[in-house]
Amino acid sequence: MDTNVAMTHAANPDDHSSKARSVIFRLRPDIQWIHYQDTQRWVALDPITNAFYYFNALEYQTALLLDGKHSLLEVFELLQRKSLHSKLSFTWIEKFAEKLFRTQLVEMPPGIPTNRLPTSSSNGSFFKSLLVNPLSIRIPLFRPSIDFYWAKLFARCVFSPLAISILAVFLIAVSYLVASQLLSRPRELLYDVSKIQGDRWLALAALLVAIKSIHELGHYLACVHLKIQCAEVGALLLCFTPCLYCDTTESWRLSSRWQRAWIAAAGIYFEFWIALVGGLIFLNTQSGLIHVLAGGIWLMCTLGTLVLNANPLFRYDGYFILSDLMKAPNLGIQASRALRQSFVAALGGPKPDPMDYDLPLSWLVPFALLSMVYRYMVFGSIIFFLWHFLIPAGLGLYFLAIIAAISIGILKTTTAQIHSLAAELVAPEPISPFRFIAMILTAVALVVGVCFVPLPNRTVHRGYIEYTQATAVYAPEESTVESIRPQIVLPGDSVSKSGELLLQLDNADLRLERLNQEHQCQQLSSRIEVYKQAASSDETLAAEIPTLEQMLSEALAKRKLIDDRLEKLRILSPGPGRFTPKTGWISTGFQQGQPKKDWQSVLTLADYHKRFHRGDLIGWFLQGSSQEVVAMVSAETIRSINFETPVLVACDSNPGGSFCAKITHLSNDPIAFFPNELSGDPMFVLQRDERGLLQSETPLYRVRIQIHKSDPTTGRGALCSVRFELPRLTLVQRFRKFITSQFKPI
Repeated sequence: MDTNVAMTHAANPDDHSSKARSVIFRLRPDIQWIHYQDTQRWVALDPITNAFYYFNALEYQTALLLDGKHSLLEVFELLQRKSLHSKLSFTWIEKFAEKLFRTQLVEMPPGIPTNRLPTSSSNGSFFKSLLVNPLSIRIPLFRPSIDFYWAKLFARCVFSPLAISILAVFLIAVSYLVASQLLSRPRELLYDVSKIQGDRWLALAALLVAIKSIHELGHYLACVHLKIQCAEVGALLLCFTPCLYCDTTESWRLSSRWQRAWIAAAGIYFEFWIALVGGLIFLNTQSGLIHVLAGGIWLMCTLGTLVLNANPLFRYDGYFILSDLMKAPNLGIQASRALRQSFVAALGGPKPDPMDYDLPLSWLVPFALLSMVYRYMVFGSIIFFLWHFLIPAGLGLYFLAIIAAISIGILKTTTAQIHSLAAELVAPEPISPFRFIAMILTAVALVVGVCFVPLPNRTVHRGYIEYTQATAVYAPEESTVESIRPQIVLPGDSVSKSGELLLQLDNADLRLERLNQEHQCQQLSSRIEVYKQAASSDETLAAEIPTLEQMLSEALAKRKLIDDRLEKLRILSPGPGRFTPKTGWISTGFQQGQPKKDWQSVLTLADYHKRFHRGDLIGWFLQGSSQEVVAMVSAETIRSINFETPVLVACDSNPGGSFCAKITHLSNDPIAFFPNELSGDPMFVLQRDERGLLQSETPLYRVRIQIHKSDPTTGRGALCSVRFELPRLTLVQRFRKFITSQFKPI
């Protein structure tokens, strides 16, 4: 029987007094028994406390013999004749009877005074859930009926084989299309996500609450479909986010494991329907808040649901699905007990009896270890996430409150596990003292290693690309592209010497003006020649020659000016280096009435006859390593870094690549105003001052970083993340540093 109650022990029936052997227990007649199909397992339902207890075949036979007519010794003798179980002893009989007594499944034996009465387990459930898991607080509200006509009709439709088949086919197709779009243009999606600010986050939070509430509605409708009463519906504060919950404890009444697993999976099934709707909206919209929220819904209800709700390592839906399908109710309790008993056996104690478990120990022990490691990894990830988002925003006290809530749950769980392990260690069966001492020394070494060994210390900040030795290339005239040298638009290619043609622009009006000016010069030259030949006979023509020569000189000067302007349309390299076209969000038309934008270069090999206005920036010509990163760091970081601090830079435009860099300048004073390149980045909390300039809520300092090897895929103003390798710190030093930085005296 699966309970967590401390036991008393005895060696053999001869060691007990006649009173202990003659004690008579009577199983309560109102206890309801449910036999699970294809197993030798039974479930007992206590109708008063609405609690379920799990029994194997031996425990079930023993409980039925406690009929108020047989003493414990007589029950032991009857079982000896019926069972060949290896663990059967009077000690086991007494311990099992004590379990039933403490769980109030048997009536009090005569002669034992007590005023204890069975009570409902729902009393104080709010405070109990608050202490057990502060990140998942349950507040009971009401007990819903399963007799609503609308609920029966809706459940019959949504759980029909046709609906399940439609969902499976369409969800696979839509998910493939959505994933293809997300993977094909991740930078554009990041650009849209960065626009979710202010009240739009409230819309996203409300959407998450609605999704999780519909998830619980799925559990309720599954209970309606299978005609199982829903124990209660209440409010759930999951990581301080309000939503609903549905208690489906009564699914234990179902003898079919497939039906129990279906009730556990109904919430995930409903989230898949929501994912289908979100995916269809995403595919039929372009840019904008609705587009981004629809993509977020698809992501939360597919990958998010599979990683969190369907994960059996957490006590959520996936755990109960696996528990029912593997025919191992209370899988977590069995796994924890198997781990404790295996640990005691490793210290020389008694070996666990495989008959006590529904699964082999070789499965239960790894499952317990994986669950424990995964839970602590999730808690650590939550702490890491909150650290990087709440501390920079100045919400250190809120961060401490969440950490305290998590610590309470961890402390309670750890205390219960230590208590159970201690009960196993102090059992009458001896353990090896040498193994026990080795275990203690190993535990101390692990604690010292975790808390006092220096660990890598890194901090990540945002920045943007600047050019130090770059020549800006502008369009000298209103012109169009006539020819493009391939090397200037292909990433990584460069020219080896000066004077090489990079780009040939053309201005038709200027060329026409050049032809007209050439024609005028030829006419003037011809007239001068004719006038010179006739000058000897006509003094009037001779007098006009100086005027014509002056006009020819002006025409030639104007032609030369036009030639110079045409020559400037030939963009030449000033030396060996690399040309980087300007990049950015370019409007590429309209789609379904919405502006369509793509992140692309302003110049590609396909851009023949593209028009530039006079003064338009075409790109930059880089000579040598001329890229640098300007990073905005906090006051704590500026005090921790120096010119020798290792730096790694990763550009948003090249998510898979990173390159080393070196700090060249550290600012001593905070920045006067926030740079426009980083405005809208979700890593910063900004506000406008009285002058209308963007300012950060916390002081920021400018750090200039020289890149050892330029990234050919990035342009000026490209955003990037900068990681600084700080001096190593132990966990104790990190905790002390956090306390001193967050609690400062007035």
